[in-house]
Amino acid sequence: MAGCTLRVYCRKWLRKIKGSCTFGGSHLEGEAVPRRALRFVPGEFYHIYNRGNEARPIFWEPDNYRYFLERMAKYLLADPIDLVAFCLMPNHFHLLLRLAEVFDVSDAMKKLGISYAKALNIRYGRIGHLFQGRFRSKHVADIEYVLQASLYIHRNPYVAHLVTRPEDWTYSSCSAYLSDSTNGLPEVARTAGIVLKKEILLDAVGGREKYEEYLRDEKPVHSLYTLSTKGT
Repeated sequence: MAGCTLRVYCRKWLRKIKGSCTFGGSHLEGEAVPRRALRFVPGEFYHIYNRGNEARPIFWEPDNYRYFLERMAKYLLADPIDLVAFCLMPNHFHLLLRLAEVFDVSDAMKKLGISYAKALNIRYGRIGHLFQGRFRSKHVADIEYVLQASLYIHRNPYVAHLVTRPEDWTYSSCSAYLSDSTNGLPEVARTAGIVLKKEILLDAVGGREKYEEYLRDEKPVHSLYTLSTKGT
């Protein structure tokens, strides 16, 4: 059932979007928002992402991931923002958000990026740009595509051969979706102040077990995404 449903989603998704954006160790069929400002609308979902300059690492050690999560909690995850899913990869990151009310997402992302890059430049004595330009955003039109985006985000470390199961990646919200606990996030995310609104998606797809069924169903996911290990 999951495979059939997701194959329908895939066909709709591929008809709806065009172009491509590549980052880190994976390729997502889709159209990246250009550098002009995106109008973030309350009640809507957005997939936000960025990668290291020239696809280089932006996280070198565990403490880097922790610090980035802390900056996320400080600058981005204010009351108007619902965090639906996230994944921090060695050279890029993904965030899936819902805007609860009017909020300057662009300004928050700018502060997050500058704060994190400045800290790393000081710590490692480096110069130059850390990120490959401004963050990118994709408006996720409805809950079917929110599911697609979350599966892509959560499967990223597995597809990149960093872990044997998607939920084993420490710097992701995947394990929370498979947990019966209210939070279920890895300790590094909890202690950084990250709050996940997983119920938004779980309620829509029919609960934890149904979400896991979608997550494990590899075939339809691979019909959307292809793997290149370069840069991971």
